[in-house]
Amino acid sequence: ILNGLDADAGSARSRTGKPVLAMARRSVPPPAGAGDDAEPYGLLSGIADPARFEAAARRIRGRDPAIIGRFDDHAPYDAPMLEDLWRRSREAGVRRWLTTAKDRIKLARIWPPDLELVEIGLQVDWAPGSGLADLVVERMKRGDDD
Repeated sequence: ILNGLDADAGSARSRTGKPVLAMARRSVPPPAGAGDDAEPYGLLSGIADPARFEAAARRIRGRDPAIIGRFDDHAPYDAPMLEDLWRRSREAGVRRWLTTAKDRIKLARIWPPDLELVEIGLQVDWAPGSGLADLVVERMKRGDDD
């Protein structure tokens, strides 16, 4: 998979010569009103390489976060592991946290009501002619289950 739409999707090949799908990933900002202000914010993620997510949040917010919470990929969140983070958040005046879609789902059941949890989405755009979108649409039209 190529990360960027600059490649010619019809001729993109792997090192072994197999065709690959060209795509671009981009972060989707939170809805208007969810973090547009100048208040400090925090970042929380449990992903293998948080650098891209953290850079996207900085671009969206236009400044660095006050607090960053990094957890292992697929972290099994529970309240005890987050209590220190929540305490520090309140002490620093951080009331809004940005997180990934995956982590927001996992955190929602234990997240305290006085702290806002906002998702930064991820959109994948497949290059024209990459074939994936056409394959999905074709199978949906046919009603294929597999």
